[in-house]
This record gives sequence, C-alpha cells and structure tokens, in this order.
Amino acid sequence: MSHVWHADLGRGVDFYFFGVPRARQLIREYHAGMYFKNGVPIGYVELLTKDGVMEVGFNLYYAFRESETAWLYARFVLRRGSFAALERWQIAYLPVYSIWAALVVVMFPPVFGYR
Repeated sequence: MSHVWHADLGRGVDFYFFGVPRARQLIREYHAGMYFKNGVPIGYVELLTKDGVMEVGFNLYYAFRESETAWLYARFVLRRGSFAALERWQIAYLPVYSIWAALVVVMFPPVFGYR
C-alpha cells in the first residue's frame, strides 16, 4: 500500500482509508477503509471503480453494533438505564452516515476524476 489516510472522528472512533496499488489491481480499482472504536474494529467500507462508475459497500460489524444495543436494552429492562440513553445510542450514528454520504457525493467524484 502506498498511502494510508487516517481520520480521528472523535469519541474514540478512528477511520483508516487506503487503496490497492495499480500493479495489484485486476479489472477495477479497489479502495477500502476500516473503522475502529477504542482500537477495536467496528466496520469497513469498500469502493470498486471502473470507467467512472463506483460501487460502494459500507458495513458495521453486527456483533459490535448489536452488543452495544443489547447492553443498553438490558439496562433499560432492569431499570438501571433510561430509554433516552438507548435512543441517543441509535441516533448517534446518524452523523457518521451523513458524513459518509457527503464524502461519496461531494468529494469522491473530483478525487477519482469522475464527471
């Protein structure tokens, strides 16, 4: 890998993005990224491009997302936590999705030379 970019997204979340060197690519260009929360992988993204067309896959690891949600639900059911905390947890990921959508729509076309 020739370049690896890092972004600190706050609240213990880091994002690393990289591309596969052209010499190792087959038919399409390949770029990928991984998300980490406090050093633990929580998700990944893949971008496949060819002839100005981009295919994007964005995934959070199910075990991470659901274990945190299960913990908050259990606290709520046992009356040790509030529903508001659970709701905040679910809504807290909306900015992450919004940032990702903005990156794809605004930044990727000029960065990768799309018209």
